[in-house]
Amino acid sequence: MASQLTNRAVSVQSRAEEGAVEGALAAVPAARPAGPPAALPGPRRLWLSRLAVTDFRCYAHAEIEADGRPVVLAGPNGAGKTNLLEALSLLVPGRGLRRARLADMSRRQPRGGGPRNWAVAAKLGVGGEDLEIGTGYRAA
Repeated sequence: MASQLTNRAVSVQSRAEEGAVEGALAAVPAARPAGPPAALPGPRRLWLSRLAVTDFRCYAHAEIEADGRPVVLAGPNGAGKTNLLEALSLLVPGRGLRRARLADMSRRQPRGGGPRNWAVAAKLGVGGEDLEIGTGYRAA
């Protein structure tokens, strides 16, 4: 199931093994107008403008789009909030938020099948430029 999230309050649907789970993503109101963050003196400002996951944890596919303002992930237990944070953590050096094996991060297959391919991709705003990065796992 595909989900498109923006920083306006919308719901995201994901499939857990027990059934459908629902969560929401909402933006924290900003004191400045929408759009990329204003230029700051010193180092260039970095923000996440898009995060996409495919077959990652509980998500078949989900996308989050943001504009540089703070974002709050909110939803019931088991909705997949931490899964999105874990996906984001895989895009920086280290072993990720939970330090899990890569094969363990794939979306579970029905009837206990083995791991499947998964991918995490992001678009970052760096100053006035866009940078696309990603990672993933290819099941053997």
